[in-house]
Amino acid sequence: MRIAVGREEGVRLTSSISSEPDLLLRISRKEQQQVQTTNVIEAFLPLFQALATHRVDYVLTGSVAALLYGVTDIQPGDLDVVPHTDPANLARLTAALTDLDATTEPGGGTWFTDERGEWKWRVHDLTEAERASWRWTPNYQDWQTFDRIFNTRYGNLDIVPQIAGAYSDLVQRAELMSVMGIAVAVASLEDLLARLTLPRRNKDVDRVRQLRTVQAERANERRRSADTDHV
Repeated sequence: MRIAVGREEGVRLTSSISSEPDLLLRISRKEQQQVQTTNVIEAFLPLFQALATHRVDYVLTGSVAALLYGVTDIQPGDLDVVPHTDPANLARLTAALTDLDATTEPGGGTWFTDERGEWKWRVHDLTEAERASWRWTPNYQDWQTFDRIFNTRYGNLDIVPQIAGAYSDLVQRAELMSVMGIAVAVASLEDLLARLTLPRRNKDVDRVRQLRTVQAERANERRRSADTDHV
């Protein structure tokens, strides 16, 4: 699948809607989705650009990935990326974070699974003095030092080397999409669904339904294509 999210079309649609609010009620659902997707991508575009400039290898996952597949009614709070944990790539990721003037909350934590099998983050408490003197220090030999949410003026960048799956696995099934001219490896539908359904959170029910609809439509398209080839 190739999805191109274009700047010019998004600006035109957004501008029209702003000047004529009633127009939003008349355009198709697909056009509404295009407007939403374009607006989100434009908001996060500097993050995509920084990662591309520094040649960071990663797979996009989370809400923005779901949005690119056509899931509606999503307001992503951050850009979720699964980086290649090779030390050289983590060094490039650090350079991108530096260019973005990224900051992160003091301290750290560890992931664990609760009784339902859901990943939870256990914060490591710091004293007030420790918080005051704390500085993030990347260790290219230890990917866990990158397992954090970074704040930038362009939005949050959530680096998730573990809970969404390993890069080495995800990249084999990822789909290459063009996001305003930037090639982005996006986690496959199957991998997004696996993350959203074990366990199922209430807020993910509609997202799972929409992703499964996209999955079914694709399967139908493949069958129709196969039938045509045999005619």
